[in-house]
Amino acid sequence: MVKHTKRDWRMAALVALIILVLGASTLTPGTTTWGDDHAAYINEGIAIAEGTFQEQIERNYAYHPSEMPDEAGDGKLVYVWGYPLLLSLVYRVVGFDRVNYTSSSGIS
Repeated sequence: MVKHTKRDWRMAALVALIILVLGASTLTPGTTTWGDDHAAYINEGIAIAEGTFQEQIERNYAYHPSEMPDEAGDGKLVYVWGYPLLLSLVYRVVGFDRVNYTSSSGIS
């Protein structure tokens, strides 16, 4: 196992901060284009935080309203991980509060 130095942790924190700032800068009120996928991103974030991600993958397959992509033929469908991973941090800190999830994205 590799021992991480303080410099490694600082670099990781800096990268995370840059990602958060860039992500937050795209959340201008009224400009979200997620459509109905917004709920899927929130559900995946909660599942990551609670450790129930496998069950969520199976639910995604059942809930997906359109034609299934070839990759989902085995009954599993995973949305992109980036935003749900950030939402899982929000969920761990403040729990599920509609205001925390929607105020920055303009959905209310």
